[in-house]
Amino acid sequence: MQQKHTAILLVILASFLSATAQILFKFASAKLEFSFFALITNIPLIAGFITFVVVAFLFIIALKNGELTVLYPLLAAQFIWVAIASPFFFPTDSMNFVKALGIAVIMLGIYAIAKGMQHKVEVV
Repeated sequence: MQQKHTAILLVILASFLSATAQILFKFASAKLEFSFFALITNIPLIAGFITFVVVAFLFIIALKNGELTVLYPLLAAQFIWVAIASPFFFPTDSMNFVKALGIAVIMLGIYAIAKGMQHKVEVV
């Protein structure tokens, strides 16, 4: 059971990092140019790619001891972190009732998945 909890913590960390990468990509898009030099000097773009590589490794490690049906939906928490953090970094982004409701639905889904882990039913 401890290994499953570790897997869940790794995926939650991966969701934070994935949200970070997405915010980095948004910063990178402001000065995105499709020339080799512009791409390799776009620090937020490179940092976003590196962060996504770390996310992939964390997720693969988590999969070793966790259930894909539990871990993959937990990765959806990244949408919560992006929606909360984005208005702090980008003045054009905002939070409203509908977005807050969407976050609540995602959180409810994550809670349902966590509860489902406790009441596992074997399918024959």
